[in-house]
Amino acid sequence: MNLLYPTTYAFCITFFLIFSRGTMSSSFGSEITNPSSGFAFDLYQHVIKGKEQQNVVLSPLSIYTALGLAYMGAGGRTKEEMASVLRISTNATESKESFRRLLCKYKASSMLSIANKVYVQSGKNLQPSFVEASEKVFSSEADVINFSQSDVAAKTINSWVESKTNNKIQNLIDPSNLDSNTMMVLVNAIYFKGFWKNQFRKELTKKADFWTSETESVKVDMMSNNKAHYPYGVFEDLDAAAVELPFRDEDLAMLIILPNSKTGLPSLEAKLRSMDLFKLRQRMHSEEVIVSMPKFKIEFSIELNDVLSEMGMSSMFSDNADFSGLLNSAEPLKVSKVIHKAFIDVNEEGAEAAAATGIMIARMCLILSREMVCDHPFFYALLDTKSGDIIFNGSIKRFKSE
Repeated sequence: MNLLYPTTYAFCITFFLIFSRGTMSSSFGSEITNPSSGFAFDLYQHVIKGKEQQNVVLSPLSIYTALGLAYMGAGGRTKEEMASVLRISTNATESKESFRRLLCKYKASSMLSIANKVYVQSGKNLQPSFVEASEKVFSSEADVINFSQSDVAAKTINSWVESKTNNKIQNLIDPSNLDSNTMMVLVNAIYFKGFWKNQFRKELTKKADFWTSETESVKVDMMSNNKAHYPYGVFEDLDAAAVELPFRDEDLAMLIILPNSKTGLPSLEAKLRSMDLFKLRQRMHSEEVIVSMPKFKIEFSIELNDVLSEMGMSSMFSDNADFSGLLNSAEPLKVSKVIHKAFIDVNEEGAEAAAATGIMIARMCLILSREMVCDHPFFYALLDTKSGDIIFNGSIKRFKSE
């Protein structure tokens, strides 16, 4: 950690697919360039089922990227299902270009790093077409590994994950996840470290109530900043207000959507699936806002087999799966496990803010400062303000009592 510039925001996301031997059996949309246009909110709706009391953080971009890498070796019904859910073309050239455009804009980012890795069982060879796609489109390297030595294999993979997430995520893969039937493991890791453009001042952080219901609350460290201009909007159709907090230097920001009611998050989340994020942000205008929000840290892990099956990609987990484009052999493969793990740490620290460097355009009239106090459950998303890509999203619902 750089002690001179402590992180304001840190995310670590890891995601992996394990391919195992399948049983031999007979088997046989319009393009979208960012995962936020439907996929992200569809995924979120499925993930939060049964987690009404649990804080959530996940990365649609990480999951989308790892599935895209697997898609490069899919065929038949498996390919059709994945293309439909991922909202990409079944044409190989078009789908490769879609992912290339998605990922290339983040290669030069100083805040966001994306890494992909392919591990293949020793003695097995990858299809040349898959190698080309993984290297040229996903910048992924391939390593040979012996999965039957599960302890050594897990340690090797976990060490790579730790190196790509600044040691924030450790022991991602348990040796029990690997055995002699494991043929491939695809891993995606995303690490983000950013600094608020308008920093929260430490001296303004105070204990305050965070309401988990109409009558129950817990004391939290509530951050506040001096009033500054942010994109802001009040939405009657969502029964909520939204503010967008920019990070400095790049086109990345954190969008917070706060329900008007202390218990309004479930209703808001139900509306997110059909929400057009681009149109929502078009309805926001630069206003002077004082923002108060709690410091929070979340670790979240989920096995996504059921979620992805419910979304429409069930065949890749079955003995009818077709991943004939992965290995240079006739051996059938299926996905045995999909794991997603995320970490987020939000606080008020950061380098000196550059609030005066941008040109803020406000309405030519006298208006009082808005105040947005996030003292009850809310939804958040870290996004690319130009492309609309949702890099991370989640919700804050509760804190432990002191």
